[in-house]
Amino acid sequence: MVNDVNCIKDLLSTNLLIDGYKDSKETFAAVGDEDGLFILSSYRRVWLGSEKEADIFKTEITVEGAYEGEFAIGQYPYNLSLVNSSLSSLVMI
Repeated sequence: MVNDVNCIKDLLSTNLLIDGYKDSKETFAAVGDEDGLFILSSYRRVWLGSEKEADIFKTEITVEGAYEGEFAIGQYPYNLSLVNSSLSSLVMI
């Protein structure tokens, strides 16, 4: 849940090279690819098929990729940890 879906989508694209997935709207966007998606929803957006509104909750995510580091997403209680996948793919003989 974010206040500005397009702003956070652009932030993820610029800083983490994670692009939008298919179509996006002002109130909803999927970011990533077929192997993993972040769902961005605007604050208090009602989820399709329910009466539940999107809200803010502390969230910690670990993503495997080409980079390493910690990334805070705006003023939200969201923390994204990046781990280098080349290190986890080493095989011990």
